[in-house]
Amino acid sequence: MAKWTKRILLTLGILIVLILGAAILIPILFKDKIEAAVKKEVNNNINAVVDWGDWDLTILKSFPDLTVTIENVKVSNVAPFEGIDLARIGSLTATVDIKSVFGDRIDIKRIGLVKPFIHVKVLEDGTANWDIAKADSTAVEETPADTASAFNIGLREYWIEDGTLIYDDASLTYYMDLKGLQHRGNGDFTQDLFTLNTTTHADTANVVFDGIKYLKNVKADIKADLDMDMANMKFTFKENEATINQLVLGFDGWLAMPGDDMDMDLKWDAKKTDFGTLLSLVPAEFASDLTGVQMSGKAGFSGYVKGVYNDNTMPAFGVKVDVDKGRFKYPDLPSSVEDIYVDLNIASPQGNDMDKMVVDLKRFAMKIAGNPVEARMYLTTPMSDPNVDAELKANMDLASVKTVVPMKEELKGNLTADVRMKGRMSDVEKANYDKFQADGRLILLGMNYVSDSLPPVGINSLYFDFSPRFLALTSFDGSVGSSNIQAKGRMDNYIQWWLKDSTLVGSFDL
Repeated sequence: MAKWTKRILLTLGILIVLILGAAILIPILFKDKIEAAVKKEVNNNINAVVDWGDWDLTILKSFPDLTVTIENVKVSNVAPFEGIDLARIGSLTATVDIKSVFGDRIDIKRIGLVKPFIHVKVLEDGTANWDIAKADSTAVEETPADTASAFNIGLREYWIEDGTLIYDDASLTYYMDLKGLQHRGNGDFTQDLFTLNTTTHADTANVVFDGIKYLKNVKADIKADLDMDMANMKFTFKENEATINQLVLGFDGWLAMPGDDMDMDLKWDAKKTDFGTLLSLVPAEFASDLTGVQMSGKAGFSGYVKGVYNDNTMPAFGVKVDVDKGRFKYPDLPSSVEDIYVDLNIASPQGNDMDKMVVDLKRFAMKIAGNPVEARMYLTTPMSDPNVDAELKANMDLASVKTVVPMKEELKGNLTADVRMKGRMSDVEKANYDKFQADGRLILLGMNYVSDSLPPVGINSLYFDFSPRFLALTSFDGSVGSSNIQAKGRMDNYIQWWLKDSTLVGSFDL
């Protein structure tokens, strides 16, 4: 019995040595041939150029599992995206259950990307640079039985370390970038039903939509647990929290992609109701100066997205912002901004355009060192024929700005505004000026601005008179450096420029 035991142990020892030797020697002896074959096969099947640097395949790092590490992975787009790299990855590491390599499903235990740079670009016609797979001319249409087949790749844990993500979509006029991206997720993707736990952090986040910068260099953290229904491709939010600077949002609802359409019912709401959370959304370089600033008042931020998204329709959405008696004061400055009120609702129903969207700014008000500013706006049919009802009133001693906000520049003067607009864009375009109300005046007197980067700028007097036909500069008397300037003139299509982003046209005598 002892003899057989020794023989069995000796045989097992030899097998283990042979397996370890093969795991070490095969990647070394056949590395060039393996690499050339893989590169050829990959590049033959995609509309892009894929390349990478050093790589290693071993079971020694995670015995008995198989680990592959690839350095400097690069996916470069071709026409019409020449010059764009879809992906540049510092290193990619994946650990695979070695037994699964010989089965029907490959079980990836963990996969990670270090210093990835991902650049997603979508053209105005919807062409996307991530759609790089070549069409398979030999493929046959899948039957329902085929589509119900088992999930062939399992995944348990993944992460991104120090990444950069750019999403630039010209079809939606939407741009987003995330830098210093750290992401980690774990869940058993081998199951049809499981919970995915994720954490995400970005050192800076920027979001631009339709030319308007909504977020600039803000910090972002997201913790989200999702119930994953892979059979129905439905994902439901459980415990979750998103932090943007100091604004903390909670999410609720679900997202489903059972076919080509994307169906969703998502809601979010601010978990904190103090005014400082909204104030923290100013750019990060300014938000850092908010340390020690006295802030008070109540604030709310909530919204929803509900409905179907596809090539023909957009889901309904809504956003609500409200501030009640907000106030902030810098500790080293004598004055404060008080009586801040915001009551804003934006809503758009499900549909194939944004023309039914309604922007209702019932009130925007504040007092800057006692100087009142008040505004309101109601906007409908913004795409086809903007219908606006807006009003602005202000009386500002410009020198008081420096008493509430830290600034190195010297500024003084007096600004008053009392302007109203009401009517449809079509009446202005058809010269039906009796149907469009636009009146009021903006006056700037005794202004003087001194900075390190510009010569002194002075405005003794400036008068803008509003009418439906044009915006008249009835008088301008000022100076730049030692040069005196006088001017008068008008801007003929300022309403179209404001509401439809057309080219501003006018004439001036200088």
